[in-house]
Amino acid sequence: MTPKVLGKRKPAAEAPAKGDKKEAGPEVQQEVETWILDYVLFQATTALLNERNAERDGRPLAESGKPDLPLAMVDAFLVQFKAKHPPQAISSDLRFRLRLLQFVSLFTRRLRSTTSSPTAESLQRLRNMHQARAARRATCIPPDFDQSLRVWDVFPLSETNLTINRELALKSLKVKQATTKVTYGLQTSVAVLDLLPLFMSLSAFLYQNFGWEIKDRWLELAAEFMLQAALDQYLIRGTSGTEILHDCFSYGWNSKHTASRKAEYRLNIPHLADHEYQDMDEEEEIINDMFYDEEIHTEIEGWKEIRERVMGFLKPEKDIGIVRQLKLTALQHPVFDFEGKVLSFLGALLECRDLPVLVQLEAGKLEGMSAKETAELKAKVGLQI
Repeated sequence: MTPKVLGKRKPAAEAPAKGDKKEAGPEVQQEVETWILDYVLFQATTALLNERNAERDGRPLAESGKPDLPLAMVDAFLVQFKAKHPPQAISSDLRFRLRLLQFVSLFTRRLRSTTSSPTAESLQRLRNMHQARAARRATCIPPDFDQSLRVWDVFPLSETNLTINRELALKSLKVKQATTKVTYGLQTSVAVLDLLPLFMSLSAFLYQNFGWEIKDRWLELAAEFMLQAALDQYLIRGTSGTEILHDCFSYGWNSKHTASRKAEYRLNIPHLADHEYQDMDEEEEIINDMFYDEEIHTEIEGWKEIRERVMGFLKPEKDIGIVRQLKLTALQHPVFDFEGKVLSFLGALLECRDLPVLVQLEAGKLEGMSAKETAELKAKVGLQI
């Protein structure tokens, strides 16, 4: 698609003389600044993925490739953009890139404290919101799943056992504890369960705005996300009780899902603005719809079986205690492999939309335009790329 800033070409007689300068109009300025925002979001997300992939591979990362500067640029430019332009200037594509960057930042940097880590207050607020939303969803735990205290009363694990589990997990994740400020497993760090609702919301955004189709591969990844969230809670974070199983495994289609729950949210999460309650309602509805198959008028085929199969990995076999069962499951489903799958998924999401205009211009060719038109565009908006 030809960018708006090109507009209609003027006849030679009307064209400005060479060397004349003319300030870009408001429409052109907004479009160029939209390109810049799109560009810095893309670059920051790419840098975060590269940083974690390099660490997993044991490769050094050049200072110029680290994500801190791109992240700072996003923060600074986003504030300016919102101050200068109306909310509708942020398109669906930009909103997607913002959501993707938020998730990628939390996921790739969850193992240590960084400049982009959420504060303890904001993390607790996020957890309160997630718990309130989970309480509205129907339980998906099979009736034969033993949740009696006689099985689960061994939790929480001792601090000694938790420390050993964390060290083993960090080693498998290729994190060098001696050279970094590791906060993995602590209450102030981002848990897999904190990320699970954001993963669902990000997927639902694609489903709603871009007609994204839910396929078996995504269902398997979603189910493994649930499993890893549960393992992380019990083996790494010292959770007790079985309520957390509902928080992990309650995603699916609920025919009795209702749209208006503002009063219930207010009881669980006071002091939110009205639009925040509304946003939560809408988001839960979209996630619920994502699991609905319009052709068969019920939950998407195969999801119930996949979810229950994965939950079955937490059921202890005969003569095996629940702790041993969870540790065996963690060995059979390594967190390192899970992380790799999520990183691949996020990399694919980064590339599923058109490349930012400025990324294309850096390569010297804008899709759908000739080299001459690309050069003309760069000159018109004053880009030195």
